[in-house]
Amino acid sequence: CLADRSTDALIERLFARDVLCAAAPIADHLEALRPSERAAIADASAPHRRAEFSTGRWLARGLLAKAGIVDATIERGSDRAPI
Repeated sequence: CLADRSTDALIERLFARDVLCAAAPIADHLEALRPSERAAIADASAPHRRAEFSTGRWLARGLLAKAGIVDATIERGSDRAPI
């Protein structure tokens, strides 16, 4: 897990060894977004919303890479959930 040690210990107790997790402070990771991901957040006027969205995508892409899925684009569905 990419979080602190106490979070690692909790995750290890709750889930199987092959569960990946990541945590990081919310920050601006807009430069890490793919063009379609940037377009998905373009209508968000609040800077904190763009930071939340880009941090989530940035963390998810890192975990996907650890699982062998590189250069993934994380689109969002009609209900705005990641797909």
